[in-house]
Amino acid sequence: MEIISQIFENKSLRKKILYTLGILAIYRLLVAIPVPTVDIATLMSQTLGDGSRELSSFLMLLGGSIERFSIVAVGLAPFINASIIMQLLQAVLPQLEELVEQGEQ
Repeated sequence: MEIISQIFENKSLRKKILYTLGILAIYRLLVAIPVPTVDIATLMSQTLGDGSRELSSFLMLLGGSIERFSIVAVGLAPFINASIIMQLLQAVLPQLEELVEQGEQ
């Protein structure tokens, strides 16, 4: 207990620990939010159809985000793809290029 009290006496270390715990709490909250209109039973039967132990162990490490198919499981890929598509469309459509040149106006 003395070591823990010494850790929390250090202001910068306490701040880092509380920040890490806060990020973990936000992650666990986001895991609880499912993606709408997804049949989870069908998804899991197709993912674990052969009963692979390796894959089920890997899914356990993800913290339940795949079993519930939460918004965390979707990740950032759609946003990255949309950004790339918009950048490519700027070369094709002059209107988009004008919007980019205007900035946030």
